[in-house]
Amino acid sequence: MIKRIIFIVLLALSSQAFAQQAFFCEGDSIIMFKASPSDSQNLVEWEFILDNGAEVVGLTNLDSIMVKFPNPGDYILQFREYGSPNCYTAVEKEITVFANPIANFTSDQVCIDDTVNFINTSDVPAGLSSSIWRIGSQTFETFNFDYKFFELGEYSIELSITDNNGCSDRQALTYSLLEPPRVDFYFEPEHPTTLDPEVTFVNISVTGDALWTVDGDTILSDWQPIFMFDSAGWHTVNLLVVDEQGCIDSISKNVLVESEIIFYLPNSFSPDGDGLNDTFGMKAFNVERYQSYQFEVYNRWGEIMFSSNNPENQWDGNTTKGTNAIMGQYSWSLKLTDELGKEVRSFGYVNLLR
Repeated sequence: MIKRIIFIVLLALSSQAFAQQAFFCEGDSIIMFKASPSDSQNLVEWEFILDNGAEVVGLTNLDSIMVKFPNPGDYILQFREYGSPNCYTAVEKEITVFANPIANFTSDQVCIDDTVNFINTSDVPAGLSSSIWRIGSQTFETFNFDYKFFELGEYSIELSITDNNGCSDRQALTYSLLEPPRVDFYFEPEHPTTLDPEVTFVNISVTGDALWTVDGDTILSDWQPIFMFDSAGWHTVNLLVVDEQGCIDSISKNVLVESEIIFYLPNSFSPDGDGLNDTFGMKAFNVERYQSYQFEVYNRWGEIMFSSNNPENQWDGNTTKGTNAIMGQYSWSLKLTDELGKEVRSFGYVNLLR
């Protein structure tokens, strides 16, 4: 609360009493009231007709008194000049002491290199006349206040307010800006694949609370989580760390999950209808993830015996006309495009047995 210097309030005296008014603020240090009696030899006396807790400092039989007003409210102070013990003339002053406003403010987290919002939450029933913020030697006259801190250290933030009655209050808070959090991570294995999709994220940030997001939706809160990717391609991983001050730092990295094409074609088959090894074709892992597939079988003269773009289709040992192909060696070619657009070509031979 702001304390003021002593006020001197003069009261005149006449043959008839008359009313005067004065206005002060709660907690004003000391108010001096001084009267001008018509004869300095006459006895004088001060008295609160309505005191409301007023505190008189010193004697009440002098031509001036000092008063403290610890409480807001209305007061009536009377000064009397005696011509004789039962004959006096009085003058009164009506006094109003206004309640002070209460300065207060809050802020979000105060972090280096961030714009901090200081919110004025002062209680000002009489209406706000001025709102002044101070940081060091800088002053800003505004209701709410935004400030960006660029250097570490301690800062005193002060808010001074004045209401429409001229009463004031201030609030000052000290903020310590420490080294901000530094966030980083790496992952293992460095080259995950669809066959080995489990990835460990190694957090090398400062101590704090960690929040991970994968592709913008999956959320992990472990300090060093393990994550299983369900598809090949580029995946965005973001790590956000909140330190003990509530300050935040974050980093994003891209993880490429490669598609491993693993397939197998036998070197012989026997289409004899016994249910064992009756067809010839690709046996592969995660076939449904391939973008394209082209498989062809040729005889020794280069004629196509079988062709398919569906990995579930197998050569049954017949020609394209539906007749049994002769026993012997046949060549084959295979072209695959995985889900990332990577193309693989393979060639080989198979023996048809009957």
